[in-house]
Amino acid sequence: MRLVAATNRDITQSIATEQFREDLFHRLNVVQLRLPPLRERGEDILILAGHFLKMFRATMNKNVDGITSAARQKLLVHHWPGNVRELRNAIERALILETTREIQPSSLPDFQIEGRLQKVPPIQTDP
Repeated sequence: MRLVAATNRDITQSIATEQFREDLFHRLNVVQLRLPPLRERGEDILILAGHFLKMFRATMNKNVDGITSAARQKLLVHHWPGNVRELRNAIERALILETTREIQPSSLPDFQIEGRLQKVPPIQTDP
């Protein structure tokens, strides 16, 4: 059996404040993967957007085949504070609203609310 566990919290702080058991951490901590946030992964945004487009196109039975260059640019310049979940939701929303063969910028969220949620990133310390 393999167990994969993930958190978006500072695990060392959670252990220090007794919100997570240290012995459990040591049992689970075999391999650590630290993925960069979506905003730091450049073209991966478009690859993931294409994946979500295909996935939702099939489930919604929509004839949307692509994303316009203007919509791709809008995706690339967004900060993505909600990371991949936010991108997934943005593409789902766009497919719900889209009436043409390609996702238009107007079908994407305006990202104003998300922009106001930006926080200063936590300071990373090396173990």
